[in-house]
Amino acid sequence: MKENNMPETSKCRICYNETDNKNYFIKEMHYGTCEEFEYIECGNCGCLQIKSYPRDPGKYYPSDYGAHNVANSDRPGKFIGWLRKKKLKHVLNEKKSLIGFFLNIVIKPGFEKKMLPADIKRDSSILDVGSGAGSLILNLRNKGFTDITGTDIFIDKDLIYDDCLRIYKKTLNEIEDTFDFIMLNHSFEHMPDQDVVLTNLRRLIKPGKTIMIRIPVKTDYIWNLYGINWGSIDAPRHFYLHTVKSMEIIAARNRFSVASVIFDSGIFQFYASEQIIRGIPLRSENSYYLNKKSTLFSRSEIKKFQRDANELNKRHQGDGACFYLKPL
Repeated sequence: MKENNMPETSKCRICYNETDNKNYFIKEMHYGTCEEFEYIECGNCGCLQIKSYPRDPGKYYPSDYGAHNVANSDRPGKFIGWLRKKKLKHVLNEKKSLIGFFLNIVIKPGFEKKMLPADIKRDSSILDVGSGAGSLILNLRNKGFTDITGTDIFIDKDLIYDDCLRIYKKTLNEIEDTFDFIMLNHSFEHMPDQDVVLTNLRRLIKPGKTIMIRIPVKTDYIWNLYGINWGSIDAPRHFYLHTVKSMEIIAARNRFSVASVIFDSGIFQFYASEQIIRGIPLRSENSYYLNKKSTLFSRSEIKKFQRDANELNKRHQGDGACFYLKPL
């Protein structure tokens, strides 16, 4: 692990610590430009953070970056839509039904399961921060949610899909409504002024409601295993790789309690990191990310990655988690 212990110290932006901080130079390996960026690891809260924000962050989000990809925006047919609403109401404990029960046996709940700790309903007002073109929230609309707003500064223009779903090219400062549920699905780590973000989220969330921040998490296990080859660093797009401790610190400073933390890491933490060790970018033609038939990893290795991810999540050592915040 290449480390630069510079004589001068760099203050952590999360806990303001200046003692025993370490500096690392980390390569861009999503597209494989290998451009190096300096990161600081805090000696107190453990947060890994980029030392200087890129002057033009937009250039690191080309048109083929994942957030720009959009699923089919068509609505399901009336009958399918009716079944999905029944299923969603059952999952959300809004209205139990025999149809919903059987549908949930046949088709396991997806992302909506992560929203359960927020105790939301099908018609709850939802704000998704960092929506891109809306692949995730289009899927949620098609499952039956009726009031979804998205925001993303990197889209070309506002995207108004219908009365149930709209995405605005706006910063959080420009959003004025309040919401029953706000989610940041792998967007918080891309945001530079984290205290400002949380200040805005506090303004936008209704009293007593929940904010879900889903991010990569720097745990002892994953950092000791991979260090700067950890695939979720994604320099320079990820400005902050939080620890549980650093999230608790910044949440408390902004008058939020961390109601719960659910670890949900997957096989990405292993295959992306192993590829970086081999010098293979995520967007390489032979990358498992783009080509599941790639011979880089055997079926047994992929199955082991999944078993290991499941075990790490149970131990709170996986590299991804959902933090559920409530305003104090």
